[in-house]
Amino acid sequence: MTADRATPTTTTDPDRAVEATGLLDTPREERFDRFTQLARTIWGVPMSSINLFDHERSFLKSTAGIDGVTEVRTSDTFCETTREHDAPLVVTDAVEDPTFASLPTVTAFGVRFYAGHPIRDQHGTTIGTLCLYDTSPREFGDHDLTMLEQLATCVQDEVHLSSDREHATSVQQALLPRGVPPVPGYTFAATCVATGLVAGDAFDHRELEGGHYVLVADVMGKGTAAAILMSAVRTVIRAEMRRFAETDPATRGHLGGVLERARDVVQDDLEAAEAFVTVFLGWADPHTGVLSFVDAGHGLSVVVHHDGSTTTLGSDDLPLGVDATSDWHEQRVELAAGDTFVCFSDGLLDVVPDIEVPSAAVSRLVAATGSPHRLVREVERLALAVPVRDDVTVLAVRKDAAE
Repeated sequence: MTADRATPTTTTDPDRAVEATGLLDTPREERFDRFTQLARTIWGVPMSSINLFDHERSFLKSTAGIDGVTEVRTSDTFCETTREHDAPLVVTDAVEDPTFASLPTVTAFGVRFYAGHPIRDQHGTTIGTLCLYDTSPREFGDHDLTMLEQLATCVQDEVHLSSDREHATSVQQALLPRGVPPVPGYTFAATCVATGLVAGDAFDHRELEGGHYVLVADVMGKGTAAAILMSAVRTVIRAEMRRFAETDPATRGHLGGVLERARDVVQDDLEAAEAFVTVFLGWADPHTGVLSFVDAGHGLSVVVHHDGSTTTLGSDDLPLGVDATSDWHEQRVELAAGDTFVCFSDGLLDVVPDIEVPSAAVSRLVAATGSPHRLVREVERLALAVPVRDDVTVLAVRKDAAE
């Protein structure tokens, strides 16, 4: 009945291990479907599946030859035994085996043959199975078992990649600002919608020594490599901004110096990666409404005034990482009551309708939504409604009208 049956293995919290993959109740994916299709081709079986255990049920992440079924009760399947013994299981003829003859899979669907191999997480906990099924009895030799193990290992590697991506996403989200202390007279909101599981965009905003620091940055490229670079750049700029804020205004210099010091730290890494970063870095004085800023090749910032007119902010300064001798020039703009400052990444150009003139499109968004928080939610809705080619980041600050 079985091959290489082992003694039951005690694992720690397998349900949490499965949840950590981020795969439960997700749609079908080609990266898993190729394995179930390949299994059918290799062994000539009519059905195969990749199952993930979730408490008392099995979620079918991928199936081939099995239609309309996305989950089953684990106790009704062969996989329950595979999980209990944490070892490959082969049933050559279930009808003749009293352990399995009464399973619904056998009595209702006519399955006679089963071969399954455990799928384990990075810590060795069994979280699922790769399964083969046939409606006729068949033999399954040592060579078949070796091939099944190799294919299950490939599936397992793909599951591990999902776990790593899920963890990376969680870490990156945790590093984004969760909120800022209320600043009387101002409303802040921001979001970053990644085109993949991690973003090459970033934003930051926080109160520092009586002022308010804002950042929107975009690494050339997307995905994990861009996210790693962005994490380094944001960390360095944040540290330099803290030093800037803590220095006496009479001696701390201008914001361009913040980017120059950040460049000195990250330039070698950016050159090695052949990457650059566009940056909008701002320092707002909440008492005067003056926003001091440097624009390092970003050029995607707009002030929407209370009367609907707009002022586009930008410069001819180069992005961070392009030239090791670059310098950046500080500019200023004053926000009046009812004005909204909006800074965004170029991913917004892919999701907002009629954005040939970005300032006009942003002005329409501000008017239609009425507040930074609703503006951010609308951008998130738009970004999730269409396929996006680039990360979408938006930061909005409104100087509230006096009550």
